[in-house]
Amino acid sequence: MVKCDTNALIVTLGMGTVFTGLIYWLAGSNTIVGVDVALSKWTFTNKLLGIPVEFYYGLVIMLVVWYVAEFTPLGLRALFVGQSRDVARLSGIRVSRMRIGGFVLGGLVAGIAGVLFLGTTGSADPTASGPYLLPAYAAVFLGATSIKPGRFNPLGTGIAVYFLATGVNGLQLLGAYNYVQQLFYGAALVIAVVLSRQLRRKR
Repeated sequence: MVKCDTNALIVTLGMGTVFTGLIYWLAGSNTIVGVDVALSKWTFTNKLLGIPVEFYYGLVIMLVVWYVAEFTPLGLRALFVGQSRDVARLSGIRVSRMRIGGFVLGGLVAGIAGVLFLGTTGSADPTASGPYLLPAYAAVFLGATSIKPGRFNPLGTGIAVYFLATGVNGLQLLGAYNYVQQLFYGAALVIAVVLSRQLRRKR
């Protein structure tokens, strides 16, 4: 994908569909049970200050990414690549290597999230990951409207995740139907994309 200079979003959606098909094939379209209790213990059962420890795993990952992005030369180079690959290449930055590293890091974080989700549910359902794709995009774009408006940033994304989770839990407590949650996610994504684009233009 990096060498062919293909749109990352399109490739991500396409490969996501491919891997979904592979999961169906490997799992035989069945839910896999029998997850080790220790995994559930160290993700969901154990709590710190009344909050499952998996929340703190995500918090640590967010803070590490934030520190690297804000206070290290690697983060500065990544920012240059994200703003303009051509300018970064002319500045002597190895753009392809930076992009490959970014995709690998994203895959690693996604893998960790998958393990934590497995420990939370105690089973592996081939269809379980689908509903989380849209909220992930919504959180990233919504995060670009806070902390550093117009720019994707870890702290803003963390705040957006909390906002979306609180909104969905509030809808559930009010007894809203499932389709209302989808409307909430979809509206949040559209609003976030529009606001992020407008803020980026102002910058």
